[in-house]
This record gives sequence, C-alpha cells and structure tokens, in this order.
Amino acid sequence: MGAIATELPEDVVAAREGLIAFAEQEVLPRHAANRALFENPRALYREDGRFSDELIGLIGEVRQASARAGFYQMCTPEELGGGGRGHGRGGGGRALVGGGSHEATLGPTVGHDP
Repeated sequence: MGAIATELPEDVVAAREGLIAFAEQEVLPRHAANRALFENPRALYREDGRFSDELIGLIGEVRQASARAGFYQMCTPEELGGGGRGHGRGGGGRALVGGGSHEATLGPTVGHDP
C-alpha cells in the first residue's frame, strides 16, 4: 500500500523544521556527550528497573529546553495553556517528523518512569 503525496500546510512544515533544529541543537549533542550512558542498560536503569538519576536529569534538561522552545505543550489545548496543535490539526508528531517509516530511536522511550 503506497503513500499519497500531499503538500503539508506551512505551519506544519515550520513546526517540523523547528523540531528538527531543536533535536539537532538540544537532543543530539546530549546523546553524543552521554553515549556511554545510553549504551549501558545498567547505567540507564536502577536495580528496581526505574530510570537512573543521571538519565532523569537528562530527560529534565530536554523537557525544559523543549518548553522554552514552545514544543513541550504544543499539542495541549490552548485552554489548558498549550499550543493548541492537537493531533487532529496535523500537529501530531508523525505529521511533523515525516511519518513512521524512518523514525530514529535516540534512547529509551521517556513517557514516564516505570
């Protein structure tokens, strides 16, 4: 099943470019500087299976940087203080970064601490 080629709206293209620039400036340098951490599961996780303090610190740094850049709450409704780019407006992550066919994994999924 092939994809249908469509032009993305300007605001989605701008958001995608901003997210890519953010990843290049904020995420990838931290990943490179902490390569040993990301390559060692024993350093990533505590004995109880929760994220290590070092990883939690890095997650916090990226979250704060993303909030300053306006990305952390971009899909949260405006009435709750977010950017209002709900997933139904083409603001979901897959539309912004180009779909699921070539997504990169930069480390563990950081949705929550188990």
